[in-house]
Amino acid sequence: MRLISTQFFCLFLTLGSLVHITPGNAQTSQKNEIGVYFLSFQTSPFYDRYGRIPVLSEDKKIFNLLNGLTYKRYFDKHIVRASFTARNITSIETRPENLQKNYKEGSYNEKILKIGYERNICMGRITPYLAVDVGLFHLTYSGRSRIIMGVSNYELSGYGIGVSPAFGMKLKLAENLSINVESCLDFAQIKYKHIESSYTYQNARFTTNIFHTTFNPLQKLSLNIKF
Repeated sequence: MRLISTQFFCLFLTLGSLVHITPGNAQTSQKNEIGVYFLSFQTSPFYDRYGRIPVLSEDKKIFNLLNGLTYKRYFDKHIVRASFTARNITSIETRPENLQKNYKEGSYNEKILKIGYERNICMGRITPYLAVDVGLFHLTYSGRSRIIMGVSNYELSGYGIGVSPAFGMKLKLAENLSINVESCLDFAQIKYKHIESSYTYQNARFTTNIFHTTFNPLQKLSLNIKF
């Protein structure tokens, strides 16, 4: 994972070097920007072999606070960008006194590294833009549930790669301060490794490969500073 991340950052720098800059506007068009995701509203892309992991079986959407960073390099309307997001979803149900009744609990963790290209549609105080990113996904889940026949324990980890087209709007608050709102669609191929135990077997190990299509209506609401 560390090697792949290093390769991604090298690719990011290469993309930046390929954007043409004329000598006359080099000083004014090359700008850096750092942003902090202070709110996002997303769905979980994590599946098990039956469809959903027990703790996320309702396919609920999740609000996240302060869960990402982004860096952008501006070349007029053309922008090369990189981002990193992380989030945790923990669900704990109080176990009933009668342990024959159903319950479920678990913890889901997700880390996503993306690099891509962004293009402003028009320039103004409110600037709409289109973007496309290539991403690396690292997902883990551990939990347990009791459904009908007995208790099942799950340990899962997933690695994958994907492409994410995005649309966003930028509101300029000051010369070097702005707010971004962005939605995206993740297309990701993820390989999962499972360790599963139940009342009938212990430490069953298997792998699955699943293609995900996930719409994130609010991928990020970020505060950005140019320098």
